[in-house]
Amino acid sequence: KKQEELATHELTHRLNKIMLATILRSVPKVSRSSLTVRVSSVSKRSMMALGEQLNKKEKVEEDRYMRAQEEAWKEKLRKLRAQEEVEREVAMHKEVVDPVKADIAAMLARSGDKVSDEGLEILAKWKLDL
Repeated sequence: KKQEELATHELTHRLNKIMLATILRSVPKVSRSSLTVRVSSVSKRSMMALGEQLNKKEKVEEDRYMRAQEEAWKEKLRKLRAQEEVEREVAMHKEVVDPVKADIAAMLARSGDKVSDEGLEILAKWKLDL
């Protein structure tokens, strides 16, 4: 940023010198001293205006970048939360549903009946009221 500001400042300074030299060549010698003061004050104001515009532009670009980063971070957080939810469901399934499935399968095996794994899952969830 500082290099850009320095380069902009140098360029503005050179343009001001060229502009001042051009004006001084075309103005009679009588009014040159008052004109030099006026032009230099105008050039200082225009340099300040350019600097302010550059700062505003940089601020807008920084804000845009920060919003994009914030959105990326929010998206990562959403993905992590979704992954945690899936992991919780798998853990709940292993801790709760699988033992109930085993009990139902053992009960049915005593009577000589057999149910598919998908059927056992449905019966276990029904029994657990899930």
